[in-house]
Amino acid sequence: MKMKNFKMPLFVALLFVMSACASGPQPIKPGVEACDYCKMTISQLNFGGEIITQKGKIYKFDDAHCMAHFLKGSTVRTADIAQTVFIDYENKGTFLNVKSLYFVVSPQLKSPMNSNAAAFSNKTVAGKIAAQNSGEIKSWDELLKIL
Repeated sequence: MKMKNFKMPLFVALLFVMSACASGPQPIKPGVEACDYCKMTISQLNFGGEIITQKGKIYKFDDAHCMAHFLKGSTVRTADIAQTVFIDYENKGTFLNVKSLYFVVSPQLKSPMNSNAAAFSNKTVAGKIAAQNSGEIKSWDELLKIL
């Protein structure tokens, strides 16, 4: 009888621990959460991104500039990173892997920390936005080199 009483709390605790170790991107709470690099409150969701470690730790950023400098600062080893994602500029709640995105860089886009880089999942749309804003399309690797 005592063993049954012990199993239920143990099961609930195990479920709680497993749910706390989410392995995917988590929605950014604008006006509440701060950028893990510059410490400013994240207010513009269309420029945000996250780094997720192998252990499930999530680092949140308000701009590609902050994410790039965080990566260059060796706070997290590259081998420990499971995912690097950015929010699709047109779909504020959609995180996509940075390697599959097209970044439009233009001073007219006015990102929070002046990378002025917005991520797009569609190359045609990125091309239109770049043309409308006198911008350039860059891959994530190209963007990292100039930030």
